[in-house]
Amino acid sequence: MKEWLTLFYASNQETTLTLNGKTFKKTDCERIGGGSEKHVYKIKGTNQCFFIPNKGWGNWDNKIQAEKYLLDQITDLGLKTQRFEIAPIEIREPGKPPHTINVLVTKDFESLCEEESIVIYNPKGDQRVIGTPPDISAMKKRLKDKAFAVKMMERIIHEYATAFTFSLPIGILGSLDDSQHFYFKLPPDESNEPPVIGFMFWDVVSDFSGPELPYVPTLEDLKSGTRSKSDLFYHPLRGLEHLANNVACTMLEMSYKNSNNELSHSFAFVKEIEDDLIQVLNNDAILHEALAQARKQGVNFFTQLLNELKDFENKNISPEGFVEFMKSALSLDEPVLLQRAFKIHPNPTDLPKEKIDQIMATATKYGNPTNIDFLNTHLVLAKENIELEKQRLEAEKLKNDFIQKYNAKFTSDQKAWCGFYSFFATSYVNNDMSLKELVEHAQGHSKQGSGKRSQEVMRKMGWLNENNEVSGAISEYLLKI
Repeated sequence: MKEWLTLFYASNQETTLTLNGKTFKKTDCERIGGGSEKHVYKIKGTNQCFFIPNKGWGNWDNKIQAEKYLLDQITDLGLKTQRFEIAPIEIREPGKPPHTINVLVTKDFESLCEEESIVIYNPKGDQRVIGTPPDISAMKKRLKDKAFAVKMMERIIHEYATAFTFSLPIGILGSLDDSQHFYFKLPPDESNEPPVIGFMFWDVVSDFSGPELPYVPTLEDLKSGTRSKSDLFYHPLRGLEHLANNVACTMLEMSYKNSNNELSHSFAFVKEIEDDLIQVLNNDAILHEALAQARKQGVNFFTQLLNELKDFENKNISPEGFVEFMKSALSLDEPVLLQRAFKIHPNPTDLPKEKIDQIMATATKYGNPTNIDFLNTHLVLAKENIELEKQRLEAEKLKNDFIQKYNAKFTSDQKAWCGFYSFFATSYVNNDMSLKELVEHAQGHSKQGSGKRSQEVMRKMGWLNENNEVSGAISEYLLKI
């Protein structure tokens, strides 16, 4: 890597590069962008660009492989990404041995915009708007037409629901927005249809580790942009307002390119678009449709995951991991999937009560009665029955220990009473008494007898202290019942 970069930045004009079987001079490489980790060079006379490291190139291959892999995953979910291939690029200086590194290769954005009839908005780029924007002023006026606005926004509404479901790196969800960009798909010339806006992703490797388990938001979650009302900036429509602002800012930046100067009333421009768009976004029917599509994607993803896990040795699955797995399944609203997911854990009734409560809270939130009934039967009631059986066995053991020691004491007392008087040694303890009744008898709360013998035995066992209060093992047991 060091040798390759040294040659690339050297001043020798005869140095050549070979990429995908084509050789060209180093002087044909024009830097068109980059950041802290990568530089982007375009090959003159082509639509090809390649990325080389800027710094921190010790794990360069891992970084570019991760970038391509993560973008491919987002693409598989139906969202637009910058498309890459990884290819070796050789550099050769006359009279010296060549050196080769792997690079990311892609089309330059200008060519991409022309080929696909799109215009890209890169909020943090040196060139924020790439391609030829539509007539933003005319679009802004037509947003008063709800049908026009719906067609323009429908794609990004669906993408927002998908991004929320899989925790993709979008600003609405609190992610760093370096990965999030926007594009308009332009209609054919002379068409009366609106441009269609969508998300576009690249440079994701620093912000994103891959799609998470699908966790479809509720309608309320989708509107607010969060699953928690305790969030500091919670507002019922904050998510939709954030999305409306993203689109309005995209249109504002594109209007600058159209007019070649900044609008003096940019705040009012953005606010008016936001107000028009929120009327479209805050529509339950449209949002439910977006959630249905996201749920379908989630079901496909989750089903594939279950198929891969069917032979998985899952004895060591953590309680936290299983809870997240069940939350995901519950959000998909598919009882068959939930029941398959439930079997991933070999002994779900071993979960701590607080974990079961978390699962049941999610089940209640999504409100599917079949799922709730299943979990109540196979998790909540099953857990309660197991705990009751444990308590019964524990009580039986404690009771047997006491009865054994009590009988020994009673026999000893009888022997201590000589002859005829031994018949007057009386016991009010019997096997039909519960453990709680035995303790109360020893404390003197029984209607029969003083319980002094029981008290003496329990004190020796550590069950009663000098104040006749329960302690030790029996105290722990009585707290459970």
